[in-house]
Order: sequence, then C-alpha cells, then structure tokens
Amino acid sequence: MSGFLDARDIRRDFQIGDRSLPVLRGVDLSVEPGDVVAIVGPSGAGKSTFLHILGLLDRPTSGSVMFKGQAYSDLGDRERARMRNSTFSFVFQFYHLLPELTALENALMPVMIQSSILAWPVLRGEARRKARELLERMGMGERLHHVPGRLSGGERQRVAIARALMTSPEVVFCDEPTGNLDTVTSQEIQDLLWSLAEEKCTTFVMVTHEPSLARRAHRVVRMVDGLIVDGEVPPTTGAAVPPASAPSPSPNA
Repeated sequence: MSGFLDARDIRRDFQIGDRSLPVLRGVDLSVEPGDVVAIVGPSGAGKSTFLHILGLLDRPTSGSVMFKGQAYSDLGDRERARMRNSTFSFVFQFYHLLPELTALENALMPVMIQSSILAWPVLRGEARRKARELLERMGMGERLHHVPGRLSGGERQRVAIARALMTSPEVVFCDEPTGNLDTVTSQEIQDLLWSLAEEKCTTFVMVTHEPSLARRAHRVVRMVDGLIVDGEVPPTTGAAVPPASAPSPSPNA
C-alpha cells in the first residue's frame, strides 16, 4: 500500500428484488500524493460506483479503503461527512449547483457548511476573497453575481471547480468533468484542471470517457465488468501533458 489512498478488494453488490447484482468484483488501487489518475472503461464497468466509494459517497459491500493509513470503515457518519467537506472534494458531469444562488455564493458553500454560525461572520470576508480569486482565475470575474440559469455549461463547470477547491482539498474526485461539454469547452476545462493540478500539487482521481482527458493523466486505469484489467502510464513517461495552445473562444465556455 502507498500509505496515501489505497483500495483493496473492493466489492459492491446492489440488491434488485431478491437478486444480488455484483457491480464491483474485487478492485485494488493505490494512489500517490499528487497523482492524476484517469479511470476509463465501457459504460456499466463500475467506474462511477468505485469513484463514489473512494470519495465516501457510498460504502462497499466488502473490502477496505485507506487514507493515510486510516480505514474509512473505522469512521462514523459525521467523520465521513467532515472528510467529504474538507479533505476530499468533487466535480461532477452535471455541476450540481444550487439554482437560487449566484456563482460566488455557490463557490462559498463548502466553507459555509464547514463553519459554525458564530464562526461564519468572522470567516466570511476571507472566504469571499478566496472564492472571488478562484472564480476570476477561471475567467468568471464578470459573472460572479449570475445564477446558474444565466451561465453556459462551461461557466457552470468552472463554478463547480472553484467550489471543489475552496477548502484546499487533498484529493479531488471528478466524475466525467467534461462529459457534458462541447469539444472546445472540454479542452478549456481540461487545460484548467491540469494547470490547477500542477500548481497546487492536488491529487485528482477522475472517471472519463474522453481519450484526450485520459491521455493527459499520469496514469490510466481501465475497468471492465467491475474489475481493473490494466493500468498504464501514457507515453509521456508519467508526466502530465502540457496544456494545449489556447483554443478560440467558445459560446459555451
């Protein structure tokens, strides 16, 4: 085991009526600090289920997941929720922004949840500064006070990424982060994710169907029928591919 993020013999069954459906059949994975790992494979292979177990959104039927030597199974619900809010973070395909909140307010949500009622007035100014800085870094400086309904798909994903980084997480789990975007916007979001990964040395574990996104990972892990069938380092000797030259602006960006 690497001692950072390790999964051993992860199995997950779902009960359908009186029948048990095995989705994960004994998955092993070790992730090192600063890794960018892409999990690929056909639909139904168990990729998202495995990602959700790694990120504490679900529990395995059996097997163990360790983070820095501590088993998730040893944690109660409150401790798991705390890890999801601070140590881990998530970027999903469909953004999951709160429709009544502005881009800035959505980005602030993890810190608001993390803070007590008494602490929030003290922390609010610094949190707003950090959220504004992240959103401006992502090209959202002119859209801070727009609700999601007034943002394009690429803009919503930028807000979701800013929200994911607000608590300076050690691991960011991404489930098809570019799957709902056009080609040009997908490339822009990929460039953004990689520049952030390199700058902040954050560990990324992402599920993707996009070959262009997988090629830029340090390591590619392929899943088929609930098992990891191989893991390979792309032909970049393990280094992330540098961001591509900036594409022309997209109406969806």
